[in-house]
Amino acid sequence: KVTVVAMTVSKPLYRRRLFAQINSLNALFILVGQLTLT
Repeated sequence: KVTVVAMTVSKPLYRRRLFAQINSLNALFILVGQLTLT
């Protein structure tokens, strides 16, 4: 587990891509939530 974390930290591009994916997912969930609320 520690080695995987070290590998992901050593790759800033991979971490940035993962962060972007999480951000887009959060935005999608917020959008869907607002649509269902209204």
